[in-house]
Amino acid sequence: MDTRRILVARTDRLGEFLLTVPAIEALARTYSAASVSALVSSAVAPLAKRIPVIDAVIEAPHGPRSAWLLRAGKLAIALRRQKIDLAVVFNASKETHLAVWLAGIPIRAGYDRKWGFLLNRRIKDDRPSGSRHEIESNWLLARSAGVEEAQARVNPLRFAEEWPIVAQKLKDAGWRMGEQLISIHPWSSNAVKAWPQERFLRLAALIAGQANARVVFIGGEEHAASAEQLKQPGSGFIQLVGRLSLPELGALLKESAVVVSNDSGPMHLAAMVGTPVVALFGTESAGSHPKRWGPWGDGHTVIRKPLSEISPEEVFQSAQRYVHSR
Repeated sequence: MDTRRILVARTDRLGEFLLTVPAIEALARTYSAASVSALVSSAVAPLAKRIPVIDAVIEAPHGPRSAWLLRAGKLAIALRRQKIDLAVVFNASKETHLAVWLAGIPIRAGYDRKWGFLLNRRIKDDRPSGSRHEIESNWLLARSAGVEEAQARVNPLRFAEEWPIVAQKLKDAGWRMGEQLISIHPWSSNAVKAWPQERFLRLAALIAGQANARVVFIGGEEHAASAEQLKQPGSGFIQLVGRLSLPELGALLKESAVVVSNDSGPMHLAAMVGTPVVALFGTESAGSHPKRWGPWGDGHTVIRKPLSEISPEEVFQSAQRYVHSR
């Protein structure tokens, strides 16, 4: 079959989408003559539009859980008009599985769960075992859809267009050219995974005591209220919580010397732009283990122990490895 139009679906959070990007790139290389549309959440859409191999972004419909059948039907009508040849559903969902089936897409790949019988290229979903990284699982799913590459490849994301905008925001907040940026993300989508904010503040104070280093706190608009607790008059900390778009956040992380974060989307974004990460993991669950969800690539530091046992001094020593004296 001549594959001219591909749909990739990843409708959950930022981190999960980012870990799908290498598989999407592999699909684009394999089907080089095809256009690629991405079905993503509205929150992730601005960043998805900056992925070079994605030609079009479709924002996944949302609403009450009880109306999922209606949403699936409407999405199917929209997808049928696009005459898609291949759909790869990276996060199992009854709603998406039903939509791609109703749309009459000839090849439908995904995990064999949540009405997986509606797909015709299915693989077992063993991701909760934590036996491999999420990027590798996504790549295996892409292989079921025709990708023949021997291993997953990761191309660093670039946000050069956004850097001048971010640099101006930093300057307005007191940053001076030449100061190294240390970005800190004190939140996680799961409160159980979050290191206490007072320890992040102590860490920031330790970093601020070093010459030529400037701490930048980052987070989404949803974190703006709790970010008030991180404001320390006279500390010199820069607060960009809720003030950056996702592409702008990517530009900041690209220019940072190191990023310190809980298990979170910005942690993955930092790794995907090639910036070293100090990642804090306190979970014992196999499905949440850093073997599956840790920052991808070499050069990162993962501190894995109960969060109550991680001290600011230990994290500071790890972060210091990446901060250069000048």
